[in-house]
Amino acid sequence: MINGELGPAVVQTRGHRARARGFAVDILETCREWIRLAHWARKRGMSDLGAFTDEWRSAYITER
Repeated sequence: MINGELGPAVVQTRGHRARARGFAVDILETCREWIRLAHWARKRGMSDLGAFTDEWRSAYITER
């Protein structure tokens, strides 16, 4: 889930800290993963992540 809202059950079980989506380290790692994906796609001639197919996704997961 990207930029999604946590459900009420999650908020209830985690308390007031549930709305905080993570620590700086988690955010940094997410950004790094997006950058790795962008570099990987660019090397293969892809310039539009909207055109990312299941086939490309499987290849990326396998190769990373």
